[in-house]
Amino acid sequence: MLPARLLRNRTFSGANIGALMFFGMIGTIFFLTLYLQDVRGYTPAQAGLRLLPLSGMILVFAPVAGKLSDRLGSRGFMTAGPALTAGGLGLLLLTGPGTSYTAVLLPAFLAMGAGWALTLAPMSTAVMGSVEPGRAGLASAAANTSRELGGVLGVASLGALTTAVFNRAFLAHLAQAGMPAGPAAHHGAGRFIRGRGWLGGRRPAGA
Repeated sequence: MLPARLLRNRTFSGANIGALMFFGMIGTIFFLTLYLQDVRGYTPAQAGLRLLPLSGMILVFAPVAGKLSDRLGSRGFMTAGPALTAGGLGLLLLTGPGTSYTAVLLPAFLAMGAGWALTLAPMSTAVMGSVEPGRAGLASAAANTSRELGGVLGVASLGALTTAVFNRAFLAHLAQAGMPAGPAAHHGAGRFIRGRGWLGGRRPAGA
């Protein structure tokens, strides 16, 4: 059980709340893979290659950030990291069906990857250093749980939002085409659930 007194530790609580940036990151990456494949028409391998810069930034800069945070402290990294991540997510607001990869998506992925890299190791260091050595395992488990929870909630929340926005737009198109509201509502929801190819304007097989 997590001792309630740990929650009164500002460093411990702040680091775990900061782990909720996974809410935005995991949820966004999940839907970026659908965007790259269903809207842009890339194969799974091509979509993975275009997401590789994000992972590459983490691979390169996370160890460096961890070593520097041991010498300089975690606070600056845990401020700059989420700010960079937010900047990358903000760039993704410009995303549309024909958005340039090199002008918008690539800079967004680099910023998100750098922000994540600057945050991960210093956050772990801050959590582990905020408790006595005997509680280090408990603190690490709490941090990992908050990260996983943030990711799960991000995918679920953005999934519900995406479904609602898509259905609303799709129903509007059906209404403009002259379909009555009742059949349109049933038809729109069913099409979204049965085939995500509609996202890219492609008719799902068998539809």
